[in-house]
Amino acid sequence: MREHQTTERSLKTYMSIRQAAQATGLGESYIRKGVKQNLIPGFYVAGQGRKFMVNVPLLLDQLEKQSKGNISGNNAGK
Repeated sequence: MREHQTTERSLKTYMSIRQAAQATGLGESYIRKGVKQNLIPGFYVAGQGRKFMVNVPLLLDQLEKQSKGNISGNNAGK
């Protein structure tokens, strides 16, 4: 049987907005607003109405890059 190599790898790649909020600790409303603004990676499921599937690993990568950018920006003024 295969063991989980890392927590990130054990995450499902695509999750519903509710599942992604629970997995990441972000609010559902934050994710929904990001989806409307085309800022959250993922896709709408055909034949499922307006169901959006979030690419969670890519979302986490985006957040990490943003936080690193904010840290760099804060240190630049010191």
